[in-house]
Amino acid sequence: AQALIAEYNLDMSKATGEKVEFVVKLCTHPNNNGYRKNLAIVISDNFRVKTFMRGGTVCFFGMKQDVEVAVEVFNHAYKYSRKRGAQLERQYREKGLSTHGVANSYWLGFCKGLKDILDEQCKALMIITPQEVEDEWNNTIAPTLRKGHGGVRTYGSHACYQKGYEEGKEHMRSTKSLNQ
Repeated sequence: AQALIAEYNLDMSKATGEKVEFVVKLCTHPNNNGYRKNLAIVISDNFRVKTFMRGGTVCFFGMKQDVEVAVEVFNHAYKYSRKRGAQLERQYREKGLSTHGVANSYWLGFCKGLKDILDEQCKALMIITPQEVEDEWNNTIAPTLRKGHGGVRTYGSHACYQKGYEEGKEHMRSTKSLNQ
């Protein structure tokens, strides 16, 4: 669908005659890890939406249909990467190895791998955030935000980062991962 919309420069609201509906959707999860912010930025940059944090919760803003897709992709990628990072950490622990930075390194790599694949796709399809989303963001959401910190700061293992990177790239290529 993204390919067709990009190829023919379609605006679904104009095609259907509907008024553009902007929405904010929150993504709450148990065990909210710091890398959610990194992951949300990767998703928003490639799905025509904006993202922000509100009280530790990832929020997406944009046109309703774009936000719904972004939230679905984010939720799936977060659940998958969280599970895989925890599994890797458990493997290290079982081998009697230090687990310092194992999951965080994996998650950072996952986000980077996902970003590289999505950026390629986005560039090929010439997907950009619509100007009306940018305008509405700048007029309604951006003024209410304050600069925040967050994200993952611990990078401990190049091997774990590389594993996350490869799995992040593969995650978007594989329909198999959708069933896990």
